[in-house]
Amino acid sequence: MPSSVPVQPRGRKTRSAVHVWDKVAELVITVGGFSVIVAVLGILVYLVSQVLPIFKGGHAEPLASGKVNSAERVAAVTSDEYRRSMMTLTSTGALCVTHLTDGATVWESSLVPPGRTLTAWSFNSLSGKVALGFDDGTIQLGSLRFESSVTTQPPANTPTLVVGASVVVPSVDAANGGTVVERLAMDQYRSIMPVVELRAAAPMQHGTGAVRLVDYRERGDNEFVVAMRQDHTAELDLVETVRPLGGGAPRSKFTSYAIPFVPIEGRAAPDFLFVTGDEAHVLALWRDGKCQRYASAHPDERAITLAETVQLLEPGHSVSTVGMLLGGLTLLIGDDRGELLGAFVAVDRSSTTTDSCTLVVAHRLQIGTDAVTSVGVSTRDRTLVVGDAGGHVSVRHMTSEKEVVTPMRAFDAGVVAAAPTPKLDGIVALDEHGSYRVWSMEPGHPEASVKSLFGRVQYEGSPQPEFVYQSSSGEDTSEVKLSIIPLILGTLKATFFAMLFAVPTAVMAALYTSEFMNKDVRKVVKPAIEMMASLPSVVLGFIAAIVVAPYVRDRLPAILLGCAVVPLGMLTAAYLWQLIPPWTALKVRPTMKLMLMAAVAAAGVAASALLGPPMEKLLFKPTASDRLVIAGAYEVVPPSTRPPWVGGRATMSPNEERQLRAHGMYFRDGTVVRPVVPATPRELKAAILRAEELDTEPTSIRRWLDGGVGGPWPGWLMVLLPPMSLVLWAINTRLVDRRFQALVARLSGTHPMLRAGPLELAKFALTLVAVVGASALGAWALSAAGFDARDSIFGPFSQRNTLVVGIIMGFAVIPIIYTISEDALASVPNSLRSASLGAGATVWQTAWRVVLPVAASGVFSAVMIGLGRAAGETMIVVMATGNTPSTDWNLFSGFRTLSANIAVELPEAPNGSTHYRVLFLCGFVLFALTFIVNTIAEWTRQYFRKRSIAL
Repeated sequence: MPSSVPVQPRGRKTRSAVHVWDKVAELVITVGGFSVIVAVLGILVYLVSQVLPIFKGGHAEPLASGKVNSAERVAAVTSDEYRRSMMTLTSTGALCVTHLTDGATVWESSLVPPGRTLTAWSFNSLSGKVALGFDDGTIQLGSLRFESSVTTQPPANTPTLVVGASVVVPSVDAANGGTVVERLAMDQYRSIMPVVELRAAAPMQHGTGAVRLVDYRERGDNEFVVAMRQDHTAELDLVETVRPLGGGAPRSKFTSYAIPFVPIEGRAAPDFLFVTGDEAHVLALWRDGKCQRYASAHPDERAITLAETVQLLEPGHSVSTVGMLLGGLTLLIGDDRGELLGAFVAVDRSSTTTDSCTLVVAHRLQIGTDAVTSVGVSTRDRTLVVGDAGGHVSVRHMTSEKEVVTPMRAFDAGVVAAAPTPKLDGIVALDEHGSYRVWSMEPGHPEASVKSLFGRVQYEGSPQPEFVYQSSSGEDTSEVKLSIIPLILGTLKATFFAMLFAVPTAVMAALYTSEFMNKDVRKVVKPAIEMMASLPSVVLGFIAAIVVAPYVRDRLPAILLGCAVVPLGMLTAAYLWQLIPPWTALKVRPTMKLMLMAAVAAAGVAASALLGPPMEKLLFKPTASDRLVIAGAYEVVPPSTRPPWVGGRATMSPNEERQLRAHGMYFRDGTVVRPVVPATPRELKAAILRAEELDTEPTSIRRWLDGGVGGPWPGWLMVLLPPMSLVLWAINTRLVDRRFQALVARLSGTHPMLRAGPLELAKFALTLVAVVGASALGAWALSAAGFDARDSIFGPFSQRNTLVVGIIMGFAVIPIIYTISEDALASVPNSLRSASLGAGATVWQTAWRVVLPVAASGVFSAVMIGLGRAAGETMIVVMATGNTPSTDWNLFSGFRTLSANIAVELPEAPNGSTHYRVLFLCGFVLFALTFIVNTIAEWTRQYFRKRSIAL
C-alpha cells in the first residue's frame, strides 16, 4: 500500500470571454493584414493607371474632306486653331482660304504684285511669316494668319445655324474676302477671318539678278532673312519694320551682311538655304545631302565665314523635302527612301571648326518606304506630321522618336502638304490633285517614350546622346528633357553613401551594446539612440543645410582625415589595452571604459583637426610642372602633337584642362602649352620662387577637386585605403592569423617575456604600414596609367553635396538599424554564448563568430528597413543638396532623388499632363525598387534563418 496518494492537479476552465476576444483579435489581425495587402495593391494599380498612358500612342479620327479651288499644286498649308478653315499657298504665290466643312472658298488672291514674278518664297507655318523673292532682286515680307472674335450677334447675312455648325459668310467689303462664322451657343458666335499683311518690298543690298532662295525667321523681337540671288551672292539681313507716321503700309529696312559663298567644284548653287533661329548659322543644302554651314566667327562684327562642309545623307539618297523644327535650330530633311533626319549645330570643343561647333545628324526616323514629300511642324512641341509619295500621313515626335499616330493611307496620290492644327488636336493634309482631308487627333503624350525616359537622347546643342532631366525650360521652343535615369542614379547614390556610413556604425554599436556593454549603461545608451529616430526629417535637413554643410566646407580636410584617424585611434587604443595586466584591467568599471573610449575618439577628432591643414598642403599642392607653367616657363605645343579632342577651341573648362594635363600639357591664354624645365638648377629655383609669388590662390583640396592643380595620386590614395584595408584584413584572416597565433604560442613558451599583447600590436602596426604602402603603390599605378579619380568618385566641390547628405541621412537611419539589430542580437540564446566561452573563445570571438551569424537574419532585416528609409527620404535630400539631377558619382556634388523630385515638382505639374504622369512614373519606379529590395531581403532573411534555426 503506497505511503501517499498523488495529488491530482486541479482543473482550470478558461472563461468564454477569453475565447471570444481571441477570435476577435484573430479576425482583426487577419482583416488588417489583408487590408494592408489590398491597400498596397491598390496603390500599385493606381500608379500603373497613371503611368501606362504615357507609353501609349495617340489616335486620329476622320473629320472632313474636300477639294480646294485651285488649279495649281499646293506647296504649304496651315489652319486656324478651331479646325474650321485652312490657308494654302502655291509656289507661284496664289493664296486660297477654304472652309474645311464643305470645301467652300473663303478668300483667294495672289500675293505677287503686278509686274513682278515670284522666284523664291518662304513660309513659316509656326509664326505665319512669309517672305517673297522676286525677279527684280527685291524681297517682300509679311504675315499670313487667322484672327477670331466672339460676339453675341452673328455678322450680317449669316444664315440660321445650329449650335456647333459653321458657314462661310461673304464680307461686305469684297477686298477682305469672306468670314467663317461658327455658332458656339444660343447667343454666342465666333468669326474666323484670314488676315494678310504684306510690307513694301525692299531690295537686296548685294549681288544682281533675281532672288533664287530665301528664308525668313523671327526670334522674340528680332527678325532676320537669308537670301541668295541668281549670281550666287548671298546675304544675311536683320529686319527692322518701319511704319510711316503719316500712315500707309509698313516697310522693311534691311541691315545686310554679306555671306562669302564658296562654290563646290562641279556643283551648281545650293537647292535650299536656311538661317537658324538663333541667327548664328546659315545652312546651304544640295539635293544629294551635301551641306555647307556658314557661321559668324565674331558675332559683334558679323564676320560670316564658311565653317564646315558635311554630308548629311548616305550615298544614293536624295533630299525630297526640307523644313525647320520648332525654334528654328533643327533642320528636317526627308529623303527619297522614306527616312526623315533631324540635324542641328552642336557645341563640340574637339571640333576643328572656327566656332568649335559641328553640324550633326541626331535623329533618323524611318517613316516608310516611299519618299517623304511633306513635313509639317507643330507650334507647341516637337511633333511632326509627315506625308509621303504613297499617300500616307503619319505623326512622329522628333526628340522622343515616338510614333504618335500609326501611318494612315490618306490619298491614292502623293501628299504635297500636311500640317498639324495649332492646338495639336487635328491634322490637315492635301494631295497633288488638291484634295484635302482633315482628322481630329488626340496626340496623347508624344514627348514620352521608352527611349526618352530611360535611354540616352541627343538634344539640341549637344554633341552626343546623354541622360538629362529638365522638366521645364526658359522658353516654349526649348526641348523638354524627361530622362529619369539621373533621378534613379541620384536615389541609388544617396542610399549608397548613407548606408555606407550608417550600417557599420549601427551594427557595430548594436554588437557592442549587446555583448560588451554593462547592463546598467545599456539601459541609458539604448533609449538615447532610439530617441534619435524621433527627430523630424525637416529638422535634420535644416541642420544639414545651415550647420553641417558650411562646417564641411570649411573643414573638409579634417573631416576626411578623421574618417581614418578616429577608427585607427580606437583600434590602437584597443591594442594598447591588451598590454595592461588583466588584474588591472578588470578593476576598471564599465562606465570608465566608456569614458575612455569617448576620450580616445575626442583625441582622434582633435588630431584630425590639427593634422588636416598640413596634410592638405602636403598632398594637394601644385606639381612641379604646375609651378613651371605658373611661372611662365612653357612653350607652345604644335597642333600636330595636341590631343585630337582639343580642336581649335578658344576656351577650356577646368575639367578639360585637367584632362589635358594628363598629357603633360596646359591651356594658357587660348593656347596649348607644355612646361619647359630651366637649364640650370639656379634658374629652376628662380622659376619656383616666381611661381609662389604669382600663385596667389592658396593650396586646398577644393582647388584640387575643381581640377585647378595637382595630379591624380592623392585622390587614388584616399580611394584605395578602405578597399586595401579590407583586402589585407581578409588575407590576415585566411592566411596569417592562424600561423601568427601558433607563432605567439611558440614564442610565449620559449620566451616568457614575449607576451601576445606586444606581438599583436606589432602585427597591427605592420598591417597598417602594408595598407598605406599598398594603397600608395596602387595609386601610383593608376596615375601612371592615366586614370584620375576626379573623373568618377571625386569632382568639383559643391557646398551641399553627397557627403553632407550621407552623414545626416546616416544619422536618420542609424536608430532604426541599431534598434532592430540590437534586439536580434540580444535574442540569441545565452546557451550559445556559454558554449562558445566554455570552448575557450574570447568574448569578441563569440560575438563575431557565434552571436552575429545566428542573428544575421534579424540584422539583415534591420539593414533592409534602413535601406528603405534611406531610399524614400525626401526632406533631407531637398534641403541638403543642390537638388540638381546628375549622373555622376562625385562625393562632393549634389543630386536629385526620385522622392525629392516628386515633392518639388508635383504641386506645379498640370493634372493629366506628361510631366504629371512622369512624376507618377518616378513613384512607380521607386515602388519597384523598394519591392525588389524587400524581396531580396526577405529571401536572404529566410536563408539565414534556415541556417540558424537548428541552433
